Order: sequence, then structure tokens, then C-alpha cells
Amino acid sequence: MGHRSFGFITFAEETGENREKDMKAKLITLPNIITLANLLCGTLGIISMVSLQSAGALRVAFVLMLAAALFDFLDGFVARLTGQYSPVGAQLDSLADMVSFVVLPTVVAMKIYYLAGGYGAWLSLIHISEPTRHAQISYA
Repeated sequence: MGHRSFGFITFAEETGENREKDMKAKLITLPNIITLANLLCGTLGIISMVSLQSAGALRVAFVLMLAAALFDFLDGFVARLTGQYSPVGAQLDSLADMVSFVVLPTVVAMKIYYLAGGYGAWLSLIHISEPTRHAQISYA
């Protein structure tokens, strides 16, 4: 089995019996790249909600949330279609889902509440802490 190395990333060539082992050695796979696009959409949506002070920020966040949902569907679809699985990809997918579908909607809700003249928007942080309190983190 040969390896190609580019800095800290090693690409293992696939061989028949060792295919699953070889896939675990790969960090950069198409599903992982799509998951990173999901994470980027969530992060940019949060940044737009924090930095923009207009109603346009809500539109930007909404479009980015829809794009994140599309990328979330595509990464799982492509992973199943190509048979690519990596433990890093599973953890990365969970992180991207948390940012795009928990933190971003919470920040949007806080922004809407603030723009409506409400005070005490910090209470909506309970929404963020509740799912993470029950999350099981796997280091295996």
C-alpha cells in the first residue's frame, strides 16, 4: 500500500481488503469538504447577525441557513454514495450541525427579540446550553 504525503496530510491509496482502514486515514474527503461548507455557512450567518444592524442581516442569515441545510443533506448523501466514512468527518458533521442549526437560529432569535425592543435576550442562551448538556462526546 502506497502513501502520498502533503505536509501533515497523508493520502492512503485504496486496496481491496484495506479499503475501510485506508478511508479512516484520509482527512480530506469530498464529504468532509461539503461539511466544512456547512460550517462556513453557519459561521458567516452568525457573523452577519452580530455585525450587521439592519433587517438585511436576517435575510443573509436565512439564506445561509438554507445553504447550510443543503450542504448538510449533500455531505451525508455523498458519504453514503461513495462509501466514505471517517471518524473526523462524523465529529466535524456534529460540530457543523450545532453551529448551523442551534447557535445560528439562537442568535437570529436574540437579534429579532432585541430589534423588537426586548431586554434580557441573554436568556435565550439556555437554548444553546440545553442540547450540549446532554451531548455525548466520543474521543475514540
